[in-house]
Amino acid sequence: MSIEITVDAYNWLSEIGCVPSGQDPTIGPSRKAILDSNTSASMESGLLFGRMIKALNQDHEFLTGQPISSSDLDSLKEVNSPPARLSNWNKIIKSLSGVGVKVDNDTKRMIIAGDTAIVSELIDEVYSSHYQNLRKMNNDDQARASDSFRVQKNGVQDGQLSKMEVKSQTRGKKAPQQKKAGALDITSLNTQKMPAETESCLEFLLNTLCKNIDLKPKQAAGLLTSGNKYLAHILIKGVKGVFDPVIQWYQDVYQNEGHLVDLIAQEETQGSVTMILGALRPGLLSKNGDVAVWAARLLSKLAFDFSDRNLISPAWEWFISENGGVDASLMCFHRHAEIKESLVNVFIQFGRYNFMELFTLQLKTHLPNPGEYLEVMHEFLIPISESRTSKEEIVNSGILDYWIDIALKQAQNEQRGPIAPRLVAMHFACDLWLNFPEVFDEREDVTTSIQTVLKRATRDKLKSVKSHALGLMFRMLDFFAGERNPYAPVFYKILTFCLVENHNDIGVRELLMSNFTYTFESLPTIPVGILVEPLIKQIQVSEGVTYFYQVFDFDFFVTLARHPRLTIKNAIQLLDLLAKIYLNDVVYARPASIPFVLIVQRHSENETIQDFVQKYSKISLAMFMSLEKKKKPKAVNLPKYNNRPVVVGGKMSELEKESEHLSLQKRGLIIEVIKKMILIRSETLDDKLRPLVISANYQLKQATGKDHKAMVTLMSLWGENPKEQIKFYELEYADALANRD
Repeated sequence: MSIEITVDAYNWLSEIGCVPSGQDPTIGPSRKAILDSNTSASMESGLLFGRMIKALNQDHEFLTGQPISSSDLDSLKEVNSPPARLSNWNKIIKSLSGVGVKVDNDTKRMIIAGDTAIVSELIDEVYSSHYQNLRKMNNDDQARASDSFRVQKNGVQDGQLSKMEVKSQTRGKKAPQQKKAGALDITSLNTQKMPAETESCLEFLLNTLCKNIDLKPKQAAGLLTSGNKYLAHILIKGVKGVFDPVIQWYQDVYQNEGHLVDLIAQEETQGSVTMILGALRPGLLSKNGDVAVWAARLLSKLAFDFSDRNLISPAWEWFISENGGVDASLMCFHRHAEIKESLVNVFIQFGRYNFMELFTLQLKTHLPNPGEYLEVMHEFLIPISESRTSKEEIVNSGILDYWIDIALKQAQNEQRGPIAPRLVAMHFACDLWLNFPEVFDEREDVTTSIQTVLKRATRDKLKSVKSHALGLMFRMLDFFAGERNPYAPVFYKILTFCLVENHNDIGVRELLMSNFTYTFESLPTIPVGILVEPLIKQIQVSEGVTYFYQVFDFDFFVTLARHPRLTIKNAIQLLDLLAKIYLNDVVYARPASIPFVLIVQRHSENETIQDFVQKYSKISLAMFMSLEKKKKPKAVNLPKYNNRPVVVGGKMSELEKESEHLSLQKRGLIIEVIKKMILIRSETLDDKLRPLVISANYQLKQATGKDHKAMVTLMSLWGENPKEQIKFYELEYADALANRD
């Protein structure tokens, strides 16, 4: 990255041969000269600083008559690597200290790490030292500089200290110090004073920094030089990686915020608003989440109180300026998204009188990508909506209309490219509807557009788009159904149609059924019949062709069976489907029996349900008897005859074995479901099932000559003696035959 320096510093570097002479510098947007990449690399490695120090040595020798040794500078390494930079800068810093330019360890670490901004500041500082030397050489009457300095209170702008005042000193004898009006003598600063007793914004900052970060006044003042960059380093990275002192500083300032506002108001004409806000801003960029939270809280509180002191206007100008509050808050959001509520409050407080400009112009400028802008606005929507005043301002100022327009345009963009912006736009449009339903209820054109976008998305080739749209519609359904909004049935019907339309897509069908399961369980008043009838008709038409059963289908059938709004008509439709599955599909027979039994159990006293169970049991037992009669006898080994084994019943082929095994499974399933019907313990239902079981046993007995074990077992479940039941039935049957004759 190229280094930028002042034009005057560039001209000096040209004079001493650090940059090519006779060439006009390249001026950047900040009106500073830009060094080329090679020169910048030589500055970072420290090589060119050697020439600069030698020029300062000449100044120093002229003024003092005593040269400074610079032999170390002749051994600087030309390799621009971290070890080489460390070696070079150790020598350079030692030489710089000899000519009055001090570089602390934190600054050295940042230079070695490749921080070009710090290198740029150091170049300007070295040039400033040279410039001061020139002034001294041109004025023999001016005294040499002493170690102490003063900071002019009235000269503070944008959080920077005014230039250091030099104490006059006559040759061989020091002159008495003279304090200008309004100046702050740092050497005599009382750090034991309470923050509420300070008399200026600068004193307040120095006082709190000294107390909480354990600094001397001169050190604290140094943090505020060079546009607060040294303070920013501490706030962002902590004090040697420890953030507790930084948090304590913000908390201390927060506790004394009222007094600080009074000081800011007193010094408003001197740029106090910008100075204080600029000093506090780096906390938003901190790597530590707690620091960022306290910075956001403090800035929000200041902006809130500024409104009562007519200070909000300069605060707003600072907030939207380059390197102001907007970009810092956005960077903080990207780093610490979990504190978005605190950050949204910062935006609300600073922009309370400029909502439209803030959310449509300023944020759009800082977030030029539509997808990124919508994503951030989507994250901010809920915290903004929690404030009734902010919510009303969003509607009244036209911001809501602007958001709707840009969200729909982005959601309708089906061109090739990243799909994330489109998904965010759909989500944002739906959440706007959910958070401002009273506005959307009066905007039929907008609601129709959102429905159209979602329906088109459910037919998208990309499954991610389709799944996202379906999930959004279920959110809309759940919300509107809970609020009894007239749009609830609209989305219910759309989703029902989606289920029928996508029945052949197993993944989409599972997604729809799982979401419907959640909806039906959470909303017991929703009429499930709207879905049951078209779904069953579709299954009956496409079963085994495009509709193939999965385990989740039966989980969904269980949800329908348990739903309190399942009518008898829909229950019969579902029972009929489940009964056919049970008798014809051995694989899914048992899963089908669960919702089947649930429905019968819930409506066991309903005559229509009992009639259905009676007919189903009659068909099942008829199938059982048919299978039983077709059953092949097992091979039986008899005693040997003439020393040869005797086997009754021939061997079965593999196909016959498979058929016999399937027949055995079906017979077992039929007995199992009738057993479950009996265990429901409904007297009226038992009265309809008992004759069917006894009659089946009678017919099987006629074929085999003995009672059937399965039928006897079923009859025993009624708690009566099976033999007496059989005998009683046989007598009745005989009488019936006699009467017929």
